[in-house]
Amino acid sequence: MERRQAFGVEVKSLRKQRGLSQRDLARNFLGITPRTLGKIERGERGFLDHDSVTRLANCFNLEGLAREEFFVLAGLNEISLNEDY
Repeated sequence: MERRQAFGVEVKSLRKQRGLSQRDLARNFLGITPRTLGKIERGERGFLDHDSVTRLANCFNLEGLAREEFFVLAGLNEISLNEDY
């Protein structure tokens, strides 16, 4: 499975675990359209930026290892992006 598709499956799974519809998550928490969220969940959306992945992780209340794995699945490294230079 391609990484974008695997990330999309994870987003959909986490959304459903929390009892959120695509519409609720997209509009109320992420500020995107449900259509865009659907594309993310199907792996049709290109790579997400750090802010988008952070908003998703925060919505899902991901912490510790689960949060790190979520960022890796998205193709990002939260730690290196948050370090002070």
